[in-house]
Amino acid sequence: MSGDRRFASRKFLLAMLAMVLAAAWLGLGLIDSEQWVDATKWVVGLYFAGNIGATIATGLMPGGRP
Repeated sequence: MSGDRRFASRKFLLAMLAMVLAAAWLGLGLIDSEQWVDATKWVVGLYFAGNIGATIATGLMPGGRP
């Protein structure tokens, strides 16, 4: 998987940063477990929505993927 660039996208890196921050805040006691679950749901949901939106937008562009 040395040539796999799926994990180098800005969306993925930003989502991972948000997840690491939420986990760190949970570990430091700055948020409770319910807030961590909410943060995780938002991060994952927005990441998926961004990927779906990008795929749809690329498909709608002239010369884009079908």
